[in-house]
Amino acid sequence: MVTKDTTHSLCIILGMHKSGTSFLVSSLFNSGFSVGHDVSEIGYQKDLKGESRELRDINNEILGTAGLHSTSIIRKRDYPNSTTLIHQFLSKQESTHLALKDPRLVLTYQDHWKSILPEHKIIITFRNPFYVIRHYASHFNSKTKWRVLFRSLRAWRAYNKELLQIIESAKEETFITEFETILTSEEERKHFSQFVGINISFFEESKTQKKVQRWKLFAGQVLGFPIYQELKSKGRS
Repeated sequence: MVTKDTTHSLCIILGMHKSGTSFLVSSLFNSGFSVGHDVSEIGYQKDLKGESRELRDINNEILGTAGLHSTSIIRKRDYPNSTTLIHQFLSKQESTHLALKDPRLVLTYQDHWKSILPEHKIIITFRNPFYVIRHYASHFNSKTKWRVLFRSLRAWRAYNKELLQIIESAKEETFITEFETILTSEEERKHFSQFVGINISFFEESKTQKKVQRWKLFAGQVLGFPIYQELKSKGRS
């Protein structure tokens, strides 16, 4: 069971879908962290992205979002039974080093998890909205693409606005990074290892990173203004 013993290390990874949460939790998993009592392996295949199924089910139950697409606008709601579900989940964790990741945690952390969790560190990852929008648009045909573009941008704004609120109210140690930075910068990786307290064996992305034209990134910054700029300003300088 996770306790408040200082020999335990608990990291909560917060970020929207397609913003680097899988990369970070995979890196922690490679370095000896458990990512949930019901996860024994990690990969980029479906259902192996470091998300505990029970954790995901709890967040879906709290939000009432089971079956909804990740670009759906999710409105937070009261859910009195969340305390029981979270305590039950935490009681099953046996590892002294635990990392929890589920994009829905961005929406449930403040109101449901924060007050129940033992001492923990927060890891926040964000991304230029261009990358997130591009991912979702590539999976739909031309007839629905514009609707998907709008929905994914709207979801990006909702998730990352919530991240800013979490940062503003956080009393916990917090590490904030942009996904492309920690993916490529050895200095950022070194600071991440120092933050976690162990030498991290970073997961190697299997996908080739394609060079993106600057105007597309600029367009993403415009679409994400001012949230994206605020998140960048909060990161390590």
